[in-house]
Amino acid sequence: NFIGVNAAGTAALANGGNGIYAPNRVTNLRIGTNGDGVADVEERNIISGNGSNGIVVDGWTNMRLTTSDHIIAGDVPRTTASVSAPQVDFYDSGNVGSWGVNHMIPGERGDYYVLQATGTIQVNTAGTYSFALGSDNGGRLRIDGSDVIVYDLGNRPFAENFGQVTLSAGSHTFELVGYEQSGGASFEVSVAVGGGISAPVTETNGWRVLGATNAHPQIALAGDVTATAYYPDPGDLQMKIAGNYIGTDVTGTAALGNGQQGVYLRYRTEGVVVGTDGDGLGDAVEGNLIANNGGDGVLISHVGTNYNRVAGNLIGTDVSGTIAMGNGSRFNDGGVVINNGAKSNLVGTNVDGISDQLERNVISANPRGVVIDYAGTDNNTIAGNYIGTDITGTSAIGNDSHGVVIWQNIGNIIGGTESAARNIISGNLGAGVWMGGSGATANTVQGNRIGTDASGTFAVPNSSAGVTLTVPGNLIGGALPGEENLISGNLQAGVLISGSAAQNNVIQGNRIGTDTTGTAAIGNGTGVSVVSSASSNDIDSNLISGKVGDGIAISDADNNSISRNLVG
Repeated sequence: NFIGVNAAGTAALANGGNGIYAPNRVTNLRIGTNGDGVADVEERNIISGNGSNGIVVDGWTNMRLTTSDHIIAGDVPRTTASVSAPQVDFYDSGNVGSWGVNHMIPGERGDYYVLQATGTIQVNTAGTYSFALGSDNGGRLRIDGSDVIVYDLGNRPFAENFGQVTLSAGSHTFELVGYEQSGGASFEVSVAVGGGISAPVTETNGWRVLGATNAHPQIALAGDVTATAYYPDPGDLQMKIAGNYIGTDVTGTAALGNGQQGVYLRYRTEGVVVGTDGDGLGDAVEGNLIANNGGDGVLISHVGTNYNRVAGNLIGTDVSGTIAMGNGSRFNDGGVVINNGAKSNLVGTNVDGISDQLERNVISANPRGVVIDYAGTDNNTIAGNYIGTDITGTSAIGNDSHGVVIWQNIGNIIGGTESAARNIISGNLGAGVWMGGSGATANTVQGNRIGTDASGTFAVPNSSAGVTLTVPGNLIGGALPGEENLISGNLQAGVLISGSAAQNNVIQGNRIGTDTTGTAAIGNGTGVSVVSSASSNDIDSNLISGKVGDGIAISDADNNSISRNLVG
């Protein structure tokens, strides 16, 4: 198919929105070739020139009260988390509402989930009472099983709706059901004595949050409220996006970019393969060409967007893999971006011995190469890719800034101990690997070649440091065979550890400034540089040679350890 282009595939004839949009648990969808060896090239889609994204997959976006009831009832697969609280005031992020209590919504939070809060109201004086339901986004308040307030018009900032009910003295059950679509979330129930009371929801206007310590004597929360968050779990979508040209013309050599992302996986999407599935059948034709798009080449985003795979693609080059085309119009765009709580995704090879080299992505000529961004975006793996070079791994087609960025997240792996997991991270105009942001810790960089060609015999420099650390507790290299990185040829330091937050990092077992054999020089500007109050870092058992400047430079940085290295 030609989607967003003319019949010849040579000029844009745009759809105003996305080229392909697959929301709400679409399973077993194939976009492109099946790789069976029969007409594989003819099965290619040209998905270019569209006003928004090339391809969007949403695991779950259907949120209204009817859907919420089905999720609560278990009609939709979901996970749950519960908490008890003394007030009906729950918060995720965004607008904090009318009260300052803000109990954290239990579980993973993020987007597209349901909150149910239940409890008992004690009425000491029979009469009519006003209730306010504050919600971001929609919600419903029931008392004794009857609707008192309903707002079901979808996504909105925090706002309040009002209702009233006449209650007898005694105990009455209540249920709050609220749903979160995207952005922040906040849910509150407030009560005032008498009917017809509305905004503003303040104490001076007679309102109290349900469960307030200064509750009305006539009506109050009896005991705690039980809140349960329900998170839809679409499961493994078993979807494949393979063999397409996304952002180029039919030849793969001219730009016809989509306005935003090339491929966008979001909102609890799981089990999508973008590129080759590595099953040994047709893997060479299953990679996508993803270039010239206005945003990221591939964006994997939001809590619950887990266990997806990007493999065997050309992301930012032309179809030959040797000419820069790029993705992204902003400095913070990237070839592949994983952010906002997406976890356990794989970019590159799974190192199973089947088609490992064909699972390699070439990720070059983008503003940034691979970006793992924001807290909670944990346990992702980047393995076996060429990041900043051409398809041969011998010439630079650098990303405009860093090759790999880790920002505020935990437990990500760059490389691996098997040779197939080795990334070539070279030719970038910033650092090869850059880690920053509060909370970026327990990340591992092993087995890579950073600043050299694929053979590890000559320089393809990154313009800044090979590895930059401004955060604590990360491992560069290791003590076991295969864990060492080759960090050579970079124009500044091989490894730069900088800033007071950069503590307790381990730089171990690497070859820094040599070729892969350790016998020839491919110097960095400096071998290892520790500066600007970085402390308690361990530089151990490295070969640090061939440098242009100092082997190890320590400046304004106390309490670091240098041991068992070969320097010079």
